[in-house]
Formats: sequence, C-alpha cells, structure tokens
Amino acid sequence: YQMAIHGESFQTSLPVIRCEMTQNEYAYPYDILTNWLIQDIEIETHVKGCRQLILHNQIGQLSALAPFLPFGPLPDLSAYLIVGCEEIMEKQLKDISLDVEWAGLPSNLGGFPAHYRAYQVPLKADAIRAKVAVLVDGKWNKSTQSMPLFSYEKRGDGSLSNQVSQESQWSLQQVVPFFKPSLPATSATGAPLTYTSATMNGMFKICLDSPDGAFGHQEYPQLLTQVLTQNARHKKIGLMQAMPNPPYTPQISRIVLNYSASTKISFEQGQAINDSGRNEQFLHLHPLGWEAMGSTDIKRIPLVPRYPAAGNLFIGLSASQLRSALSLYFYLREDSLPMTRLAHPGLTWWYLSSNRWRKMQQANILDDSSYGFMTSGIVQFQIPDDIDQNNTIMPT
Repeated sequence: YQMAIHGESFQTSLPVIRCEMTQNEYAYPYDILTNWLIQDIEIETHVKGCRQLILHNQIGQLSALAPFLPFGPLPDLSAYLIVGCEEIMEKQLKDISLDVEWAGLPSNLGGFPAHYRAYQVPLKADAIRAKVAVLVDGKWNKSTQSMPLFSYEKRGDGSLSNQVSQESQWSLQQVVPFFKPSLPATSATGAPLTYTSATMNGMFKICLDSPDGAFGHQEYPQLLTQVLTQNARHKKIGLMQAMPNPPYTPQISRIVLNYSASTKISFEQGQAINDSGRNEQFLHLHPLGWEAMGSTDIKRIPLVPRYPAAGNLFIGLSASQLRSALSLYFYLREDSLPMTRLAHPGLTWWYLSSNRWRKMQQANILDDSSYGFMTSGIVQFQIPDDIDQNNTIMPT
C-alpha cells in the first residue's frame, strides 16, 4: 500500500487518509482485497504543540499571543485557569498535558526560598500545587490529588537544583476518564469555540490548591508595613530589617497542549452507519464517486469496493422527469462485432437507487433490438419508480 494524506474531505473539512493500490505490479491485489472483510478500524493520534487554545481565568478571557497572568494579578486559592481546545472536543482522549514556559521567575541563586526569605514562611517551588478539573455536563469534576506548578532544573549529574525551571509540564491525566466527547455547538455555525456560562463539556480547569497564602500577595502589604515601621524606629542601619521582595506573580509566555486520542469504527452487524455527531468514517472510493460505509443486517464490509462484472458501461441521464419509457440507440461499428453470434452474451442492466445498484427487472426492458450489444439497435426501458439522484458513488 502507498498511503497519502489529502487535505480535502468529502463531508467535512477534516483530512482523510487514502490507501491506494500500487500500479504495474506482478500480481494486482484487487481480487484478493475484495475478499477481505473488515471487522473494525482502530485509529490513534498523538499531537504535540497545539496552540489553538481558549484561555480564561477568574477575571476574563486571556490571549496567548503575548505573556499573560494565568491566575490574575493577585492570585489566591480561589484563582484558576481554564483551558479549552476545539480540536479535542470530539475525540476520546487517552492522555492530555500542557507545556508551559514561565516568564519573570525569581533570578536569585537560592530560587524561591531566597526570594521569599523575608516572609514568615519562605516559599518553596514544589509547595505551589494545583488541582485539575474537567467540565462534564455543566459541572466541574476535580481531581483528588494535586500537581506541582513548577519544576526544578537538573544539574549535570542529573540531580535537581534549587533553581526553578522556566518550563513545566502539567499532566491532566487524572481527569481524562471523566472527559466527555461532544460536538461543539459552534461547529454548525462555523464560529470559533468560546467559553461561556452555557458551555457544558470539554474544558479543563487548573485551580490553585496550596500553600494557604498562595504566592504571598495577601501577606506582602502587611509584611512591608511591618518592616518599614520597624526600620523607622531604628536609626542604625545594622539594626534595620531587609526589605521583602514583592511576591512573584505567575506569568506565562508560552503554553501549548499535547494529547493522545483513539477511536474505533465498528462494523458489527446491526450498527448504524454513523453515530450522531461523529466524524470518523470509512469511505469506499469508486471510479466516479465515494460511499460512506457502515454495517447493516444484510451485508459485510469489504476492504475495497466490489465490481463483480468484468466490464461496465455507465450511462447518466439529465432530466427533470424519468417516469416514462426511455429509448437508447446504440450504434456498433462492424469491426467491433464478434465472429459468431452468441445466444446469451450475459449482458445485464442495473439502475442506481440510493447508492445501490439494483438489477433491472425483465419486465422493465421493453425491447432490445441490439440483442445484447450484438448489433446496432434500440434498447427501450420502463424507468423504475425508485430510481433517484440521492447518490454519491456516481455523479447526480
């Protein structure tokens, strides 16, 4: 097989994967592949670095085009960051994570503890933790365990230093089992995905969970006042306390989403062709069209379309009314005739109805003076009542 990815699709703007049989091979595989029946198709996808994100916090909508404050200018334990991505809304997720790049981290050699040394309890980077939640049917399902927001840089020997790394990865795996795939309401209108009070599914929330004082924004004003007051009482510089550093306000310069997803197209007997709201389809490509395949109670799905006849002639008609007799005249060149006349050439007539070729009843063939294409002549039909233009395997 040669596999090629094409940007066009037959029903959606999603890409399709087309499998083509190689040409000019010693053994052409069509006869073999038509006998291969499909039971199911499993699809897995792994995506890294998705940037089309919807970002909100407790203040409002955020933009990742420039560095932003994920938890606002004065973060506390009520602060949160909401992340959404239209690309994952309809997928059955297996794993999801966020890669974050921080801006403005404390540059002290001692890291966070050195930056917060004047505070009552010096803040450590691994003490800053958050819980993850996912929106399911309008309710936030929160994880039971928290995750660290920051990570430490590694030394040359692989051990961790006290310096905070500018890059962190947040795993949202804990809430993936609760994630509910759904068709975005905006997909029908073509509008971009947004987060509103009416949003029911698909969003993730990162909520600050510890420590109690978060980044110290509530402690800092009192601490600063206390130090300034005490220093004002002491005239000697040696007795003065060091001024506390302003608390670090988390700032993200880059955020991307990574995810793994899987789905299964089943061809078990009795199942519908397509579940409502799902994009996954298996298509048979025909010489002049295509067909979305799904199992029914009366057939099995082969890997490639079946054309049992050795040769086919397709005739298309453009007409507003096809409810009367139709006469077709065929002129055959003399050098195209067989050497001897065959009593039964094996010619059969079919008509297309709702993507299915149905055999023409003998009663509908009113006359055939060509004797099955043995000589020039007229073939006259009574057009069946159920012939229609609701087809994709041939032009309308």
